[in-house]
Amino acid sequence: MVFRSADVCVLPAQQGRGPGGRIMARLTGELEERDPEGAHVPLIADGEAHRLHATYGFVGTAPDSAGMHRPV
Repeated sequence: MVFRSADVCVLPAQQGRGPGGRIMARLTGELEERDPEGAHVPLIADGEAHRLHATYGFVGTAPDSAGMHRPV
């Protein structure tokens, strides 16, 4: 089972003021309720968002894997 968080955005003026934490708390609460053991939950944290995601149990994958994209 794979769950994926995609395109969660918080306006710059609201960053660090709580909305991102409320979103992550709700998402991780749902994961904990529905998550079958061994499920994979990837996400991409741009900029400093990795700090917020780490508080909800997400850890970096480097050097085992690297996020990539193909610019168009």
